[in-house]
Amino acid sequence: MKNTQRINATRIEVGNDEGLPISLFARDDVPIEPKAIDEARKLSQLVPIVEALKNDGCLSADAALARVALTPDFHRGDGRGIPIGTCLQTRDLVIPKAVGSDICCGMRFVMTDVTHSELEGAGEDLDKRLRHIFFEGGRDIAMTPDQRTALFRDGLPGLFAAGGTPQATNGQEEEMRVHSGGRFATDRVYEGLDDFIAGSGGASRDDQIGSIGGGNHFVELQRVAAIHGRRRWYL
Repeated sequence: MKNTQRINATRIEVGNDEGLPISLFARDDVPIEPKAIDEARKLSQLVPIVEALKNDGCLSADAALARVALTPDFHRGDGRGIPIGTCLQTRDLVIPKAVGSDICCGMRFVMTDVTHSELEGAGEDLDKRLRHIFFEGGRDIAMTPDQRTALFRDGLPGLFAAGGTPQATNGQEEEMRVHSGGRFATDRVYEGLDDFIAGSGGASRDDQIGSIGGGNHFVELQRVAAIHGRRRWYL
């Protein structure tokens, strides 16, 4: 790829006109999308914009777009202006476009006691059921305005403290395995969420709550063939 340099087995540096450090973390067997690289390189165009805003007094003197890191699964943002899988390190600065494009995506590994033989014959019926539960709002989670407010203000702990829901409370033991206990505490809720929180005035449902989301999100079922260590790890 033009103007890129492999530094080691897992890291590639992406050159750009502004000298912005852009690193792609991927081994040499990971397919790399050239158009996504071009899209990532264009992020360097934000550097002179930040400097201009600093000179105008719109940003603090310390504000900066310091570094860009690209995850191994990064790909073109389809017109969003930033590749999916981009991480930005900034100082005294928030870039809303970057936050809104890939916010809160993550991975969970959940172990069940279902055997391979039990799953083997389920076929399309299981597939349809999982799609309904995880992608089509089939979890049917009803929340009151107070519970929605608590969830926004204090994450999962806030929801549990507000009475939770049967579906959420059943998973409360998983809380310790979620980063920061599933919370990012705030002192208020953004006013633009008022209609969502109020709902119909009582308990109301939303097709995204408790789902996996949309886009390239997925559920994968795997079989554990061997256990090489029995120590339990928690995030």
